[in-house]
Amino acid sequence: MIHTEPFDGNTLRKIGGQVTRGDADGDVWKDYECVSLQVRVGKTSASWSYKTRDNQVKIADFHAFSKDDVPVLRDLVLQAKKLEKEGRAVAPLFAEFVASRSVPEAKAKADVADGLGMLWEQARELYLVWLKENRSKDTYRTYRSALGAARKSTLAPCFAPIAGRPLVTISTADLAMVRNRINNRGKSGEAKGRSIRQADLTVAALKSAWLHFVNEPEVFGLGISNVATEDLRKVRDRVERVESSSGASERGMNQCELGMFFEELGSVRNAMSRLVLSLQLLLGQRRLDVCSAIEESFVDHPEYGMVWRLEDKTHAWRVLPLPPLAQEIVRKARDDYRRHRSRYLFPKNRKQKKSDANIDGHISERTPSKMMELMRVGDGPFAGSLIDPSTHDLRKAFITYLTPRIHNYSVGGRPLTKDDIQMITHSDEGRETTASLVYDKNEYLDVKVAILTEWQEYVVEGLGMWEELKASRLLKTAA
Repeated sequence: MIHTEPFDGNTLRKIGGQVTRGDADGDVWKDYECVSLQVRVGKTSASWSYKTRDNQVKIADFHAFSKDDVPVLRDLVLQAKKLEKEGRAVAPLFAEFVASRSVPEAKAKADVADGLGMLWEQARELYLVWLKENRSKDTYRTYRSALGAARKSTLAPCFAPIAGRPLVTISTADLAMVRNRINNRGKSGEAKGRSIRQADLTVAALKSAWLHFVNEPEVFGLGISNVATEDLRKVRDRVERVESSSGASERGMNQCELGMFFEELGSVRNAMSRLVLSLQLLLGQRRLDVCSAIEESFVDHPEYGMVWRLEDKTHAWRVLPLPPLAQEIVRKARDDYRRHRSRYLFPKNRKQKKSDANIDGHISERTPSKMMELMRVGDGPFAGSLIDPSTHDLRKAFITYLTPRIHNYSVGGRPLTKDDIQMITHSDEGRETTASLVYDKNEYLDVKVAILTEWQEYVVEGLGMWEELKASRLLKTAA
């Protein structure tokens, strides 16, 4: 028997009574407002069904839904009709709806099944492939870690709010939950001293990824909202800038902290990382530039002892005359790692795996960073530090100290301005050969060595300050 009426609580009670009594055999109940939504009743059970001229598909058992679900079921059936007109299967839509109870989520997963959409994990992997091909090695590695995609990533559980979700269904609130989970790891002690930095880096990586998704609809699918560009904010933007109005968390490392770091380098267990961090500290360069330094780019000079011709990650070329301590570090690295017969000053110690064809690589940028991270945990010297220093803070401290003092130097009678600090940190000098870079415009080498020597003296003075502070603390403790 066929019954047609608007589905409501009374209708469902009638159907439930038939199932209980067992007096129905093949009865069909059609929703008057959406006739393709039906309930088919047998002797001992009933089920929600979708029925059109070309399709008859079970949605779920009768008891899976109540009268409150009827409006949503009608929307589901209308969505199924659209898929049917496109020649697509409707069964995946119903299966996903039963699991999620959300028509948009079910539609999005059905699109993924038909190749018209993409899950978060699939999209992330494609984005990382693009990143590896189009951005620096350091950016790729950092963002891969920040997005929880690194091998045995400790951040992976924090991405549970978007795990297995289609991109089109992910909202700003979902991404904020990811950010908050990463930040809360610090509150629980799991990542004390690092959680804010990690959360903020993940926000930056998510914004970059979502911009890529939106700009490539033919790859990632239509309907993706750029939810991450404006509304998803860093932890520091939301909280710390309000709570730390003094700006203490934004300052660079002070002189005593630099001296403490310089001393603590002596306890770093990885000898090569010790040299890398020392050279980065004394020259104000990027981590990657020091790690990937070519051994033969350090050239002996009759007046300055040694100069370094380097190309940074932006492909800018410049030359730096090394202050005395930096020269000692380079010579020690040459002596210690000559046996590797590598083109790099800081070579990779060994093949990562048997299949590696190119064994002449440089030390991973993450290795010295991990050594510095250890200083921020446990009883490390920077444990609990408000500024939470990383390798980038060494460069930041160099720029912070010297920028307001750069006017004390001049080139050709012109006092330098704050922008001229880039002759040490960024500037492309536009000369292609080693000879021209090393020997042309000698006044530039004069001023550069003066600047770098002043910075070296500042760091060494900081070491003395730190030793005095430790001694005074010991006296107080003894007293």
